[in-house]
Amino acid sequence: MRVDQVILSVDRSLRQIVQALKGRLELIENIQSVIVQIPDTGPAATPITIDHNLGKIPEAYFFNSDRPTTVIDINKGTWTKTQMELQFSAANAVVTLVVF
Repeated sequence: MRVDQVILSVDRSLRQIVQALKGRLELIENIQSVIVQIPDTGPAATPITIDHNLGKIPEAYFFNSDRPTTVIDINKGTWTKTQMELQFSAANAVVTLVVF
């Protein structure tokens, strides 16, 4: 391949990257992550197993809840590529997790 063609290709690629960044990156599209809906966390301070099916052991998560709650990681060393265990301080909360 000729040098002038490589330069044009690199220039075009960099322009495309800048355009993508200007358009703001989407978390779900650019980081390996999944959204998990928990319709009811059950009784307060009770560990629950959550199926996330991320395909890797989660590093972390963001959460949103319909009521004030604290989330505690339970047995993080035993989390798997498909499941994790959490505990919520609020009873019967509706929670959305973004697991990554």
